Amino acid sequence: MKKLKQASSYLKEWRRQHRRGLPSILEADAEVNAFVEADITKMTFKALADAIQERFGPDRSTSKQALHRYWTKHKARILSEQDNGD
Repeated sequence: MKKLKQASSYLKEWRRQHRRGLPSILEADAEVNAFVEADITKMTFKALADAIQERFGPDRSTSKQALHRYWTKHKARILSEQDNGD
């Protein structure tokens, strides 16, 4: 069972490293990620995208669509962390 978990972990890491395309700015930039995680439940995606562009500039900005994809993927974790007071 332990070997199966190790193999599964290895495969997940391998897939992450070999994904096509560029990683999302939300996954690649820790500072932008922290800003988004702090405010994603307090602002609309459009307002958050505008705030990111204003604070970090156009090179580190993201779209409201990318924010929505991020929210869809991480919603359960973010809400759980907020409920636990983290």
